[in-house]
Amino acid sequence: MKASDSAITSSSIGTFDTVTLFGDSRTCSSFSTTVQVILRRRLNKLAFLPKPCFKTFMGNWGFLPLENDAALDWNADLFQANQLEGRVKASLELDIQEQPEAVRAAAHLVGVLVSNGIWPDDSKAKFIDLAADRLSQMLAEEVFTNVGFVAAIRSEIRLLHDLSKSQSHDGFQR
Repeated sequence: MKASDSAITSSSIGTFDTVTLFGDSRTCSSFSTTVQVILRRRLNKLAFLPKPCFKTFMGNWGFLPLENDAALDWNADLFQANQLEGRVKASLELDIQEQPEAVRAAAHLVGVLVSNGIWPDDSKAKFIDLAADRLSQMLAEEVFTNVGFVAAIRSEIRLLHDLSKSQSHDGFQR
């Protein structure tokens, strides 16, 4: 068996016009979009730098679920329909002596949604700061005295501060 029979190869480094897949050479456009993506990833792992040979549609800029205009519109509609920002803000503003778990859960949700690119850009900095402030206040008022809880909350605050720094340096509006 030849090397080209058992591997994916490109016709030349830096191009992706012809692909040899298990000994069968084809032009890039003869593969489905999904296969082209898989091939591109495999070639990248082999240290090739292929040019993309897949079609992109207007409003798409990547392969991830939220890397297109329609998905971001859907996400914004979801936040508005469920009044998610208002509910999270209300939870963050609860009395931390009476409902510390709800405040902490809301702060965690902010961190998760921001770090995964789901929280709307126009309010993420405000919510990151509010969540970090509320957790810091929780520590200052010694709501939790258990060493494990204190360490976990400090870790959550660091995550939120790191997110805040990354948001201020990524070119997005703060």
